Amino acid sequence: LSGWFGMLASICQLAAALFLQHIAQRARHGGVELFAFAARDWDRLLALMHPEFLGTHKIEEWKTLREELGKQGGDLLRHAFLSIDKKGAYTTIVHRAYFRKDSLDFRMVVDTLNLIEGFWVDMITPAYAFAPPPYAKRSKFREVPMTIGDSASALPGTLSIPKSRGRHPVVILVHDSGPLDRDATVKGNRPLRDLAWGLASDGGMVLRYEKRSRAFPRSLDPGKVTVKEEIVDDVLAAVRILRARKDVDTSRLFVVGHSHGGTVAPEIATREAGVKGIALLASAARPLEDVIEDQLLFVAALTDSSAGKAHKTLAAQRASLEKIRRHELPESTIVLSAPAHYYYDLQKRSAVKTAKKLSIPVFLAFGGKDYQVTRKDEEIWRSALGDKTNVVFHTCENCTHLLIETAAQPGPANYNTEGHVSPGLIRALTEWCRNRSGDGRVAGRK
Repeated sequence: LSGWFGMLASICQLAAALFLQHIAQRARHGGVELFAFAARDWDRLLALMHPEFLGTHKIEEWKTLREELGKQGGDLLRHAFLSIDKKGAYTTIVHRAYFRKDSLDFRMVVDTLNLIEGFWVDMITPAYAFAPPPYAKRSKFREVPMTIGDSASALPGTLSIPKSRGRHPVVILVHDSGPLDRDATVKGNRPLRDLAWGLASDGGMVLRYEKRSRAFPRSLDPGKVTVKEEIVDDVLAAVRILRARKDVDTSRLFVVGHSHGGTVAPEIATREAGVKGIALLASAARPLEDVIEDQLLFVAALTDSSAGKAHKTLAAQRASLEKIRRHELPESTIVLSAPAHYYYDLQKRSAVKTAKKLSIPVFLAFGGKDYQVTRKDEEIWRSALGDKTNVVFHTCENCTHLLIETAAQPGPANYNTEGHVSPGLIRALTEWCRNRSGDGRVAGRK
């Protein structure tokens, strides 16, 4: 009997070895395909494809993909086997390709003959550390959960509360455009968290929350939504909740908005007398369609889109924006992720004109390397509000749109670099809050 068990064990070991050898062969096969793709060896690549797959994916598509990857990522330096998964007659092999500027995952599905049945290119999401900013003093404050609203669609948020006793000034942070979380996370950056921790470290209470378009996107009717439903109503609700707290100094309640959030801050102040000051960080002074067009032209100049498909796309986008200016598009038409009626509604509002009428303190900050809200906008703001005694301007010369300092040139690549909101801006904003207290105290200090 022991002999039979020994024979069975040997058979199992042999089967396992053969299986592992088969898996290894398939993994190597994925490498062969990538070598052919990298070397532009199209004849070899053709030999590795299943006829049915080749019937729907012409070799010209592979050539175009190879050229595009080369333009965006630079030279393909190396690749390495990452994973393998066998299901029935098909095996999925993943190799990670390391280009000079970026990395991608190539995912291939092969059959029992090792012929390619499927092929995908997957973007890699980096594992960001999200380290706290150097100016954050976590021992100075605590954080508690808080919701905005009392319905089934109440927004989850976080309230940073100083550990010092007494009533504290409070800041409500308002997001930029898009379905952002409470930290306004963009790749490896969390600008609203930086602002919250920076201000809370110096005695300010700070509220940040999930934007409605992220937490409850279905609650916003795409056929009717305006900036009021998307942003304003929730900030007004937050003001009412905070004013009712016994630990809040209601004479020092500020709304601080980043970019698009800043452009609606003046309107929020006119709707709620409880708002005692507003800060606009990298906020546009021009109509949204004008700002977007300038961004498109700037990026096009960087990527040399003067020919082919890119040129046609840019021309079409600019044509749509021109129709927005003239109100020539149906309200439901989507233009760069937003319906035309959203643009039309914004055209009825003017952040500059509204801010000019305010008598409460106003703080405006701009980034010198911001290609989205540019010097054009800063000059308009300064021209309109520069002579008002209730207005303070601050320029972060080396800062991007996220108000993060960089040594690089302005451009979309700035978002790929992890960083923190400028310490200089944190100091300036804290100083502004200090001066607004009326007695020279830092917010929250005796």
